[in-house]
Amino acid sequence: MTNKISVVKQIIKREDIEGIIQHGSTVQGVAGANSDYDYYVIVKNKVTTPVFAERINNIKFHIQVVDQKSFEKEINDFVPKLMMALFDTNIIAGRLLQGKVILDKDNATFSYLNDKRSELKLQVPRLIKKFRYQAIGFMEDSQHSNTLFQYICIEKAIDSLAIGILIKNNFYNLNPKWQPIFLQDFLSKNLYDKYTRARFFLPNIESTEIQSTLIQLLNELTSKEEE
Repeated sequence: MTNKISVVKQIIKREDIEGIIQHGSTVQGVAGANSDYDYYVIVKNKVTTPVFAERINNIKFHIQVVDQKSFEKEINDFVPKLMMALFDTNIIAGRLLQGKVILDKDNATFSYLNDKRSELKLQVPRLIKKFRYQAIGFMEDSQHSNTLFQYICIEKAIDSLAIGILIKNNFYNLNPKWQPIFLQDFLSKNLYDKYTRARFFLPNIESTEIQSTLIQLLNELTSKEEE
């Protein structure tokens, strides 16, 4: 880790670093051989070059540099952005909240993120309601007579429920391409198998099984909400 921090410092050439957060697939344990190393660097002074993308020793580094005020705004905007989002949920604040602080001057970055995670838990019911209603809307729309329209609405309903279940479990890295993997930790094996069948093999499944899976996912979200 120390070597990676040294590389980040070498790339951005800043002496006023307040904190570094590693985020994305390398933190969540889903990285592949060609995955980027994603870093979010908080600095004290004005930022003139906000993004760096470098390949060093065949490792890709993607680095975003911000000042403290911009960092705090990014985190504070997470809930409003989610409330407006349909499926573009790969929001940097969620990745940071799920990320790992690897360098921290005066423990300020770690403490700030911890405080915001605690505050966010109070907003979870509101977010759950949003994605639950969104899912129900798509479920109702899936009764349309056009088969392709049905498939689209069913997929959107399932994705809405998946997002809701992750949020309900205080998991905020909502990158759509990783959601099916992240969900394994929060669904029973039986329900997870039904979810993957309905989401990725839709044309091969009877409508009764699809509707049953949707209801079970909705119940999973609702029962968790009421605990």
